[in-house]
Amino acid sequence: MTFDSNQELWLANNAASSDLIVIDTVTGGYQINFGVNSDNDPDFNRTINDLTTLRIYYENTNTADTDGDGIIDDTYPNDDEKAFEVFTPSRYGNEAIAFEDLWFSYGHYDFNDLAFYRAMVILNSNIGGANQFYLSC
Repeated sequence: MTFDSNQELWLANNAASSDLIVIDTVTGGYQINFGVNSDNDPDFNRTINDLTTLRIYYENTNTADTDGDGIIDDTYPNDDEKAFEVFTPSRYGNEAIAFEDLWFSYGHYDFNDLAFYRAMVILNSNIGGANQFYLSC
């Protein structure tokens, strides 16, 4: 296991074909990046024996604000209407909500209706300003 500079936890199993997993330490959401169980990358048929973190201390002297939005080159450095992405429940996972669509009808107390969602809001440099909202279900 190791933590990256975003305080995300990276871990791997030591199977013959290892999975490399990234976990959001705030929300617990995760994504399998490599290995047999990943959806987005191939299986390299390799064992991951060790992960490590190398701490590098440096002073960030980049003061460029390419798009002039008042934030030093953010996630969208060429768009002055966008700055950051905020996900709920997590960048790596979906949330499930159980509900009953026919509540109060006889025999409909089982809460067997289910919705999965993940939302992303793109914020701009205004305090509390949101430009775009994306919801995937």
